[in-house]
Amino acid sequence: MYRLCTAAYMLIAACAAMAAGQVPSRPHRMYRELPLFWEREFKDALSHRDAYCQQINVSVSDEYYGLGEEAIRQQVSEELGQHYHENNVWFHFFTGVITAYNLKLERQENLIDSYAGASFNRALELCETAPGACWLLYFEFSRVGLETWAEQALQNLEKHFISSGAQAAPIISRQLLWESDYHAAHADVPNALDKLFWAAQFDRNLATAPLKEALLQLPQSLLSISQSFHYYYLRLRDSWQVQLGVLKKLFSFLHTFIAMLIVAFFVTVLLRHLVRMLHPAAERYPSLVNLKIRTALAGLLFVCLLPLGILPFLWIAAALVWHYLAKSERIIVGLGCAALIAAPLKTRIDDHLYELTRADASLSLFNKVQDAGYYPELEQLVHFHIEQNPDDYLAYICAASLSLKNKDVQSAKSYISRAEILKPDDPIVMLTHGNILYFSNELKAASDYFEQCLERFPELEASFFNPCLYYFGEMKFMEGIDLMEQAAELNPVKISSFLKKNDKYYEGNWPRLRHFLQPDYKPSIFWNNIALKMAPKWNTTNLHWKKHFLGLGVIPYAAISGVLLLAMIFFSGSGRRLKQFSCKVCGIPICRTCRQQDLCPQCFEALGDLSEGPLLKHFVRKASAFRRKYAAFAPQIITMLFPGMGSFFEKGVLKPLAFLQICVTALVYSLHILVHATKGDSSGILTAPQAWKISAVLLIYSLAYLLIGIRNIIRNGRTLI
Repeated sequence: MYRLCTAAYMLIAACAAMAAGQVPSRPHRMYRELPLFWEREFKDALSHRDAYCQQINVSVSDEYYGLGEEAIRQQVSEELGQHYHENNVWFHFFTGVITAYNLKLERQENLIDSYAGASFNRALELCETAPGACWLLYFEFSRVGLETWAEQALQNLEKHFISSGAQAAPIISRQLLWESDYHAAHADVPNALDKLFWAAQFDRNLATAPLKEALLQLPQSLLSISQSFHYYYLRLRDSWQVQLGVLKKLFSFLHTFIAMLIVAFFVTVLLRHLVRMLHPAAERYPSLVNLKIRTALAGLLFVCLLPLGILPFLWIAAALVWHYLAKSERIIVGLGCAALIAAPLKTRIDDHLYELTRADASLSLFNKVQDAGYYPELEQLVHFHIEQNPDDYLAYICAASLSLKNKDVQSAKSYISRAEILKPDDPIVMLTHGNILYFSNELKAASDYFEQCLERFPELEASFFNPCLYYFGEMKFMEGIDLMEQAAELNPVKISSFLKKNDKYYEGNWPRLRHFLQPDYKPSIFWNNIALKMAPKWNTTNLHWKKHFLGLGVIPYAAISGVLLLAMIFFSGSGRRLKQFSCKVCGIPICRTCRQQDLCPQCFEALGDLSEGPLLKHFVRKASAFRRKYAAFAPQIITMLFPGMGSFFEKGVLKPLAFLQICVTALVYSLHILVHATKGDSSGILTAPQAWKISAVLLIYSLAYLLIGIRNIIRNGRTLI
């Protein structure tokens, strides 16, 4: 026994060493430490505000800067007079705030816009080239309750945003989403909807905004739910970024659901036949030891297999229990083993999704450049990536796009020419090259690239929209209008939003960068031409899989597990179970060797010393009590833990209704895990209060079966007594 345990632990240590292997390297620090778009501007604006507040003796930590007291307002007014700065945003802001407070005290709020408006307008004008100060002004206006001016600050910030060529600013959208959730938690639905609307304006990837908006308005929004789902469908259809995010969550949910079903069936089968399975091992101990103690020791030895990992443990358990299973149970366990053979597919899919989304992947870099405007840290990262990957055409597209956003046309031409050499048939290369030529007023050459892309990739709305202004400039209005209508048919939401924002902020004087759409891959092109070609090498999958199964790669694992399953099926014969017996008194499983007149050794010895009469009846009743209690209580306990499994545990037959209930239980538990994992994610559909409500509803399902199980146990206990 000592040698067996020593060998087992040596095997575990060896397997752990083999599974360790090499650890995949982390992304370079430049990828991990890249600041968010506008993060530096916001920090600078915060420093300037704090410095000016210190000059005029205003406490930023106070909710309203302490201006509710007349003495402090008088003191701040004097300080403002001493620190007059015509071109300082915060001078004009605090001047207007003090005027607004005085008017509020005089109950003349209707005059705030007239008397304080000049100062506020001047503060906003000074932010035309300072997005950080504009964003901070939004917070300060919100702090003092001037929501109209806070809205104006957001509009000015959006003008900065679209002028920079950006399409997503997480530093803004995350804060607005948090504010939306905060207002929703305090039952302030109008403000929550307003913040949610603005969060969607600053993040093109926030496709769940209409669904979240519909949920916030329930039950009044029942009529608009279909419209919200339609908008979400359009965004999902047209965005590979949204599809990738949905795929990751859906795959995680399905994996959790299937894993729960497999583990539940394996555990139930093990509990049903555990004592019979352990009996051969228990017989190896000295016969002087009580059979129940020997069975417990064998069970402890079986549990010691768990450090090998969940997959090896399940395979060993399936092999040990197989001979004791009925035909219906063997079918279920066999299907579970077949699913375990396919388990490396999960690792393969995880590796592929990681390859598409890892920080140092060219696709992630491309997505960052598409979302953000120009800022030096991102440009440095792109140049570093090019140095590390000189043949990555996506990196050159990123460099060209950044140079264009920085109005460096010559650098943009150089980078896109390199990308064209590496990948001349890529639609983004063609469209980006056309955009650069259009920006530099080489209109005819730009039109040639657009027409070339339109011929080969007619599913891209940018191929139709980008040449429109060229045709308008050439007085070919019919051709331009026709192309714009075709672009709108492909993506009506995107084209409509683009045109409305241009008209709103620039009227007829559109900036050059807003004359064309930024190109992006359609989902069909992305999945066929980009995603499939970025599949990781099998060496990477093998490396990760070794951590799951004794340091073995995918192919050895599949071969060994397949042979093991075939051997189990082959040696099962015609489906007859191994001959087994139970003690007629206590019900404990026994084998042919230890069987003595249909009794286990302990009961046979005890009955031999007893004579007929009340004492014998008392012993038989006491000895068989555990068997009757186990048969009465075990199915109820299994049902309490996993509703539906109790019926399978009791009869070993899976009826359709029981299987349906088991699937519902796995679905409920998986949803609970998903909701719990995403309740802190403000970019999801659910707000925190909604997530807690759904968790509570899902918990009711488990609590109901828990109470029913307790009731049945009490009822059966009374019957047994």
